[in-house]
Amino acid sequence: MIKQRFKVDGMSCAACQNAVEKTVAKLDGVDEVSVNLMTGLMDVTYDEAKLDSATISQEVTDVGYSASLIEDESKKN
Repeated sequence: MIKQRFKVDGMSCAACQNAVEKTVAKLDGVDEVSVNLMTGLMDVTYDEAKLDSATISQEVTDVGYSASLIEDESKKN
């Protein structure tokens, strides 16, 4: 498992936050996702054998927001 942090832009309310969390949580390989509306940060713990940061960012973009990896310090659990 790997944990990475993303900057999410375009969220303005709790419904936005919820939409991003639900979208990422449904991805195969995601173990945990946490989105903070106030800071615009998303932490994702996932299986790097099944998923990558580019796919996560693309899924967030597909639902109307933008996400970019801001911490590439792969924290192994």
